[in-house]
Amino acid sequence: YLVALGEWEAHIAGDALTHPESWSTCHEPMPTDPKVLYSLAAAVKMLGAGVPEQEGSPRWAGDVLHFPPIPYGPDGYAVTLTDEGDPLEHWRHICELATENPKVALGIGACYGGSYLRPLGIVPFMVHLLGDSQQGKSTLQHILAAMLGDLESTLESWDGTAIGFTAYAQAVGVLPIIIEELSATAMNPAQVARMIFALIDGKGRRVGTRIGGSTRRLPYRSVVISSGNESVNDGHVGLPARVLEIETPITNTAQAAEALKALALDPLAAGWPLRWIIEDPQADRMRSLFSALEDRLTAGRGAALRTNARSLAVCIAGAEHFGERVGCPELGAAAEQAA
Repeated sequence: YLVALGEWEAHIAGDALTHPESWSTCHEPMPTDPKVLYSLAAAVKMLGAGVPEQEGSPRWAGDVLHFPPIPYGPDGYAVTLTDEGDPLEHWRHICELATENPKVALGIGACYGGSYLRPLGIVPFMVHLLGDSQQGKSTLQHILAAMLGDLESTLESWDGTAIGFTAYAQAVGVLPIIIEELSATAMNPAQVARMIFALIDGKGRRVGTRIGGSTRRLPYRSVVISSGNESVNDGHVGLPARVLEIETPITNTAQAAEALKALALDPLAAGWPLRWIIEDPQADRMRSLFSALEDRLTAGRGAALRTNARSLAVCIAGAEHFGERVGCPELGAAAEQAA
């Protein structure tokens, strides 16, 4: 819904009509008078009673990924920046370079495969790029942010709050989140660990509303891909089973890092991989690839390692499937080498 009050406008998802505190505003500051806000909420709910509602967040329904109209979906996601050139050829070139840098291939698989966790029936997990600066972490995250859309918006910083990240995960729904540079956070390690666990525990949180009562938020169901100089696995006993840490160097050479980042920053890269998933999910193919890898990687392992192995199976299957899409069949093997 679009709600207007003078020069002020708000875009509102159907399930948020009675919760003005969650409205996404634009143009002018949001009204602060609670009576105005709740009168608006009541009016929109009444007037829009017979209007078909559109999901405010990306959601899987069976094997179909429903994405909101792009201006109203997660900021920057599925946004493309140019109609010129051949995005398929562009991404094939990125993947060919990634086969020479297996950790990049694994990261691409994590981002692509992470979009399929709901149809695969897999719980969320985190991939954390760990190590010193100037070792390819930023390059890989720029590639992954470009897979999702306009990386100016899809590449997040750790400079945020736990409440903010939780709300962001709710908006993104079933798609990966890319967060760079753990050192930027003001949270201490214990707070970071609690926030990560809250994001990837796969359960919706029950929260109170300002008008009384409570509501249960839908759980986040995808992959969080983070980076930093420090490990995140030390702050919570449950994290090691749900966090894959990829140590630097991510790229084999500085030249490879520069070439890959330049390709990620090219407007031709932005958003097409996610668009291809939305337009033609091929969930059955992804399920088939994952199932074969899961059986092979989990065999004979204990509970915690089986969970890690399933997460790696998602990453490898994602690389293999994406490689098939763009015409780079070696991408899956490179990802498995890194795994």
